[in-house]
Amino acid sequence: MAPTSSITPPRDRSRSSTGRALTGRLAGLASFSTLVAISLAVCGVSWSQSELSPAAQSEIEASFVYTLAKFVKWPTQAFGSNDSPIIFCALGDGSFGSALERQVRGKTISGRVLSYRGLTRAQDLETCHVLVLGDSSPDELQVILGRLSGTSVMTVCNEEGFARLGGIVGLRLNQGMVQAEINIAMARRGGLQISSRFLNLSGIVKVRTHSGGD
Repeated sequence: MAPTSSITPPRDRSRSSTGRALTGRLAGLASFSTLVAISLAVCGVSWSQSELSPAAQSEIEASFVYTLAKFVKWPTQAFGSNDSPIIFCALGDGSFGSALERQVRGKTISGRVLSYRGLTRAQDLETCHVLVLGDSSPDELQVILGRLSGTSVMTVCNEEGFARLGGIVGLRLNQGMVQAEINIAMARRGGLQISSRFLNLSGIVKVRTHSGGD
């Protein structure tokens, strides 16, 4: 009887490549699902407004701002170098600023270290990537927004109608639910790209400026 030989079939490289690609996609989806879960925990859970202390509201809103930043892409020119940090600033509101500082401490987004800067005066605002505005009158907000129009600073405020005034992200409580109004036109004017996956989440309201704008 002729000797038999053991022949190993050739490896199906296309199947292997497909498997790796599928694994990568599933890993990406798992990561995104985690972010969505965080976002929904912030903007999709209902509280009674009377049950929320100012400090608790600041913690919730700071968590939302940090999560939102994960879905934002700033233009290259917004950074001095490849290792420049993403700078979160807070002007005026001490409780919000403190909560935001705790949220970003020791963390990174897209390989960039997160940095926090508390501001007492409206100076060097253009150096911020995320700017939270608190305790400002409508007139003061208009001045600041006019100054930052067209820049890559993502402005955030919990004053009613902020996004319609020309701000980018307006945070609000609506029937006990934390929501956000996002002025996409103003974001695009500054070169900011906000992921459509985030914009399509429950609790996100897309608005325009009162003037009709872009």
